[in-house]
Amino acid sequence: MIPCKVQRVGIHCHRDLHRRNHWRRDKHCPVDLRGASGGDSDAGGGLTALAQGATTVFASSGGVTGSTSVTVTARMLTITSISPAGGTAGTQVSISGLGFGNTQGTGKVWLGTAPGTVVSWSDTQVIAMSQDPTFRLIGSEKIWDRGAALPSRLHWFETEVLSQDENLKGLSRINRDLLAKAEAVDSLQRVVLDMDSTEIPVYGEQEQSAYNGHFESTCYHPLMLFNGAGDCLAAKLRPGNVHSAEDSEEVLLPEIERQQELGKEVVFRAAAALAKPQIYETLEERGVKYAIRLPANDSLLRDIEELLTRRVGRPGHKPIVWYKGFLYQAASWKTARRVVAEVEFHAGELFPRVGFIVTNLETPSRAVVRFYNKGGTAEQWIKEGKQAVKMTRLSCHRFRSNEVRLGLSMLAYNLGNLWRRLALPKRIENWSLTSLQQRLVKTGGRLVKHARYYWLLLAEGHLKRRRFGAMLRSIAMLPVPAA
Repeated sequence: MIPCKVQRVGIHCHRDLHRRNHWRRDKHCPVDLRGASGGDSDAGGGLTALAQGATTVFASSGGVTGSTSVTVTARMLTITSISPAGGTAGTQVSISGLGFGNTQGTGKVWLGTAPGTVVSWSDTQVIAMSQDPTFRLIGSEKIWDRGAALPSRLHWFETEVLSQDENLKGLSRINRDLLAKAEAVDSLQRVVLDMDSTEIPVYGEQEQSAYNGHFESTCYHPLMLFNGAGDCLAAKLRPGNVHSAEDSEEVLLPEIERQQELGKEVVFRAAAALAKPQIYETLEERGVKYAIRLPANDSLLRDIEELLTRRVGRPGHKPIVWYKGFLYQAASWKTARRVVAEVEFHAGELFPRVGFIVTNLETPSRAVVRFYNKGGTAEQWIKEGKQAVKMTRLSCHRFRSNEVRLGLSMLAYNLGNLWRRLALPKRIENWSLTSLQQRLVKTGGRLVKHARYYWLLLAEGHLKRRRFGAMLRSIAMLPVPAA
């Protein structure tokens, strides 16, 4: 019999919202097993022990609080390993050792400051799952009587908690870490980056909203960066009256550095709004290939004057296209650069369509134009974000709160896009996010509970049994990235 004084033994792992919902363990931060002797203790309580290497074992009894002295039968509890040493919310943690008890009883496992969900319990091994601190914050039992999931509480979490500086940065890191796991699946050695700005109209007195003469509306003017697969790598909310190229280097350069650290070749393309000599020089200094639309002017038109004359004879229905590459140096440029011109003659049109692209690519002129034209899909991705995940819902008065909403919309868009390109069957992999939302997500169903299992019954419309099974198999076959 071991007399002891009951005390609260704090063995906590670092786990907070600001650090990407991760928990980790170090030599000062072992796992806390409370009531670990299960049903084998004579006093009905259990042992709380430090991790391997500790010299002190504290005993506690299930119903005793404060500093009451009690007597319990103690068993030596030994922890030999904890695997993994860290991970995200939802990670299963295996705790191996001796003396846990054959049944869980009143025993609990704490991972950090949050209780873990026990998956299995035996005398030599306990497997627990870490919980998400975000949902614990919103849905804590302590606030259930005040309405945990009410719109007002979710709005508070969105505009007050996430709008803090560290949480807003963490939201961007979560999005980038999610895409990093998908990039590990693709393992491409060449990354194409598309940058474009867009208009988000506002109809109130939102901070930093302003009239934009190009869009002819009062709006915000965010800048967005995509990769070739349609994933939104970064987004920055800006006032409505800024130039399209404002803060472009702040958004673009961190992604270029990240990709180059992984040993990948980076190619950049953008519309004429980003045709600035500072951007050319920045990309050239970092060895990045680029293709950027160049606004037409009299000097450029003189260089392709021989291509602007229509051929003699009746024009056909098929457009006539001419290409030409030449060196050009504007007055604000420090050096001459390659420019590719495209001239198209269409039936029924009096004047040709002319476009210019400034580039440092070494491919033929026709290949440069084809590569640049693929950048038009970025506008389609922005349109999907506006329609499917309501990216335009920036109705908060505070500018910072609207930044949070844009970040959440970007994360929702990426989840849908990753689902589309990694898990959908071939026949529907090109569906828009709106179609996926209306045809696959909004499906009627019924959950039937039995004594030992659950049946999920889904209505068969577009989401048929074979298609649903194919998606589950695709998800199961995805490689698990390293922690």
